[in-house]
Amino acid sequence: MRIVVVGGGLAGLTTAWLLEHDHETTLLEAQAELGGHVRSATTLHHGVECAVDLGAQDFSAVLFPRHARLIQLMGLAAEVVEVPTTVTIQVPDMPVPLLVTPDGTRSGILGAGGEARALLTRAAVDWDTEGVSWERSYADLVEPLPVTDGLKRTVLYAPVAALYGCSIDDARQVSGRAATAVLARSAAPAAGGSAGWQNLVGGLARLVRAIAVDLLATTIRTGSEITRMESGDRRWTLSTAGGQVYQADQVVLAVPPPRCLRLIRQFPHADRLNRALAGFRYLPSTTGLHLDPAYLPARADQWSTSNLTVYREHADSTAWYGPITGAQVFRSQLTHRPRLPERLVATADFEQLYPDAAAVRGRRVLADHQGRDGLWFAGHHLADIDSQETAVNSAIDIATRLAPDSHRLRMLTEEVGHDQRQGRQA
Repeated sequence: MRIVVVGGGLAGLTTAWLLEHDHETTLLEAQAELGGHVRSATTLHHGVECAVDLGAQDFSAVLFPRHARLIQLMGLAAEVVEVPTTVTIQVPDMPVPLLVTPDGTRSGILGAGGEARALLTRAAVDWDTEGVSWERSYADLVEPLPVTDGLKRTVLYAPVAALYGCSIDDARQVSGRAATAVLARSAAPAAGGSAGWQNLVGGLARLVRAIAVDLLATTIRTGSEITRMESGDRRWTLSTAGGQVYQADQVVLAVPPPRCLRLIRQFPHADRLNRALAGFRYLPSTTGLHLDPAYLPARADQWSTSNLTVYREHADSTAWYGPITGAQVFRSQLTHRPRLPERLVATADFEQLYPDAAAVRGRRVLADHQGRDGLWFAGHHLADIDSQETAVNSAIDIATRLAPDSHRLRMLTEEVGHDQRQGRQA
């Protein structure tokens, strides 16, 4: 079959990689570069080049087994480094952070903030075990907890606000299961160990490049924005802004719902699908690489690999790379900051999914339409949590239907049993 994959992010690239030996595959990316939310920036630290991910960043070999397997298959497993997981939460003008988790060199600041996090973890595990509906809000999970309103806002709601780029008030309405899925699934790993988080040396853009290089049989066209899709006689016709026309038997839309909606809203009898796509909400987010500790506590012994600053209505995070790579560089959310860093090296703009009940319902509709008339959907938005793992899993699900005997599909799935896969359809 002739298959066109629209979108050159991790989901689109993985889909093409899994299908190309079984079908005639073309990948079309609107931007000049592949990667989607995978973008890396570089700077020099003591004369040594250091790469930082501005978009998708941390991953876990335990929680993201398919993604980890893909890194291994691309020959990059030796380039994975561990990320010490420490957290600091601070409010501007307060002399002491609200929370600093301990590590091997410090005792930390826990107190009521630490207890609030522990209570949330236990409640999240209970919801996960009981299979509570993904449409239930995060506020339904948080509000019954015996925690003061101030700590709920700063320690429980603010991290979720930063994660999704929304206001602290809007964090109340995200899916409670989505907001705490990683927390619940990593709360009690085997033998009491940590699920652990990792980075890829050189940034996840290396994974994107490795997959692209391995697409030996796929036609890749960057700078090819699809402006129109038409179906007829069991065939798809796709037209680009540059005037190119592509014919396909199957089309995979590996792009966010707003772009999907622009392409298929004119289709007859697609009202339910269009309503579902319109229900996905995305929020703007700006991330920057900088060399000054602009948003960290005054005391360096209170710095963490993950540092959250809580403002009046929003919260933004800063990742400190010192304990990870030894480089004193920082990656910060800049969307709501009152000032920019003095030594800002690079920035990138993204659209971040807001996973509320409408998104949960929308996923179900997309699942019902998957494969109808040769139209498929791939991407982070198709499963319960927005992550590299869900992007890879969406590609696996399509390949399982379109190329069940794919050698690459077997290689990618053989290391992890089905019951271990995370990030499945909610």
